[in-house]
Amino acid sequence: LCSPMGEMPTPNQSDVRADSFRRIMDCASPDIEALRKLSFCGIPHDFRPRAWMYLTEFIHRESEIVKEFSDFCTILESEMTLLTSSTMDLDSRFETTTLRCITVDVPRARPQSIFFRQQSVCDSLKRILFASALKHPEIGYQGGMCFVVVPFYSVFISEYINEDITELESSHFDVQRISSEHILRAEAASFHCMETLLQKNKDIYVHPYTQRPLNHLVRIIREHDERLTEILAQNEIDPMQFAHRWLHCWLVMELPLPLAIRLWDTYLTLKSYLKFHEYVCAVFLIHWKDDIEKQGTFEGILTFLHHIPMSDFTINTLETIIAQAYVYQSHSSS
Repeated sequence: LCSPMGEMPTPNQSDVRADSFRRIMDCASPDIEALRKLSFCGIPHDFRPRAWMYLTEFIHRESEIVKEFSDFCTILESEMTLLTSSTMDLDSRFETTTLRCITVDVPRARPQSIFFRQQSVCDSLKRILFASALKHPEIGYQGGMCFVVVPFYSVFISEYINEDITELESSHFDVQRISSEHILRAEAASFHCMETLLQKNKDIYVHPYTQRPLNHLVRIIREHDERLTEILAQNEIDPMQFAHRWLHCWLVMELPLPLAIRLWDTYLTLKSYLKFHEYVCAVFLIHWKDDIEKQGTFEGILTFLHHIPMSDFTINTLETIIAQAYVYQSHSSS
C-alpha cells in the first residue's frame, strides 16, 4: 500500500494507468481529487507537465490554459526586466545581493550535465529564481534553491523536447531551438511551482521555524529505529550535519533527476509537502542504516551521508521508501 488511494503500480498496470490519466486529463474540467489519488503513485511522462499544472492550480480547466499562461508570463516578464539591468542599476541592496548569489549558484545545480550547462538553460533558471525571490522577499533566495527548481524546469521544458526525460541530463538538445514563447511558458510554470512550494512550506526557509522540520525528523527516526538512533549517538552524529540539506533541497541533490521528479509526483498531490517530506527523509536515512554502521567513524559516516552511492538505487527502491513513509505518517500522532 502506498497510500489510501491505491497500490503501487506494477509494470502490467502501466497501460491501465495511462488510460486512467487520459480519461481525467481529456475532460474540459478535470476531477482534481481523482487526479491527486492517481498521481500519488507516479505520473506517466506524457501526462506529467499538464498534471503538475493542475495539481499546483497553475491551470484549472482546459479552456483556461492560454489565459493562465498569458497571465503568469506577463508577471514573469515584468519582474524579469530587472535582469536586463546592470547590478548597479538595481533598486536595492537586496536585489543586487540576490542576483549575485543566484548567478553564482545556478551553474552548480547540475554541473556534470550537458543539458544544464547550456547558457540558455542557466539563464532560464536564473530568471525563475530571481522572480521567486522578488515575490517572497521574506524568504529571498537561499543557497540550494538552484537544485530545487531543476525538477520543475525539467518537466515543463520536456514538453518541447522529443527525448525521454530520463536522458535529459546527457542530452545535447539545444534549448535555443525552442521558441521563446514556449521557453517562457516553461519558465512561468516552473516559477509557479516554486511559488506553491514557498507558500505551503515556509517553515523550512523562514527563521526561527527552520529547526522544526529537523527536530521532527529526529523524532521519527527515534520512534521507528532504535538501532540507527544508537549508531548516530555513539558516533556523535548531529542530523543537522547532513539532514538540513536533505530537507532544504528536497533530496534533489541526493537522487538522480528522474527519481527526484518521481518523488515530486507524490509531493504535489499533498496539502503539506513538508510533513510528508520529513517522513521520506527519515525512511531514506533508515534505508542506509547497514551502510552507515559499516563506516564505523564520525568522519566515515558523514562522508558517506554527503556522498551516498546511488548506482543501485532504483525507482522501485524509491517507491518502497514512499510507501513506508506513508505508513509511518499514517500511524503517527504528531
